[in-house]
Amino acid sequence: CGGSTICSGSNSATETDAKPPCCPVNAFWSSWSAWGAWSASCGQRNHTRSRTCSGDSCGGSKVCSGSNSATETDAKPPCCQVNAVWSVWGAWGAWSKTCGPRSHTRLRKCYGDACGGSKICPGSNTANETDPKPPCCPVNAVWSVWGAWGAWSKTCGPRSHTRLRKCYGDACGGSKICPGSNTANETDPK
Repeated sequence: CGGSTICSGSNSATETDAKPPCCPVNAFWSSWSAWGAWSASCGQRNHTRSRTCSGDSCGGSKVCSGSNSATETDAKPPCCQVNAVWSVWGAWGAWSKTCGPRSHTRLRKCYGDACGGSKICPGSNTANETDPKPPCCPVNAVWSVWGAWGAWSKTCGPRSHTRLRKCYGDACGGSKICPGSNTANETDPK
């Protein structure tokens, strides 16, 4: 510089490293995606969104904390139209009689019609069943109708004739005896 106290130029120089070592960067989450479609058009439903874990350069962490998906349940979903439906059948009621031809009934109820569905259940709310093998009813023996009068005992003078009837019945342990006689006699009044 020849004796002058002022030198031209800078007293420092900067050099850029052509291949610098990289700095560790931990993995990180991308932004959340848009919410997906609802899982159902009505009633209980949810939808999901996702994100991607990226990064982990130069020896940084390869793990993102948290989940890569999020699910949201619809707090006020639209109700689903439900037509009315029958309940299960109730128990069979008592038989209409203790013996002989008889039947019994059971019932069901119509429920539903949510969100504008049908209020009518198809079919009947009543079911009837006839007993295929009802117990027989005790029947006491009974007389048949009287038979025709028989011939007169004589052709003239005091005479009589007779008619008969039969005793039938005693079903299912009923009485085997018919009260009265199986024979009727009549005297000719003339």
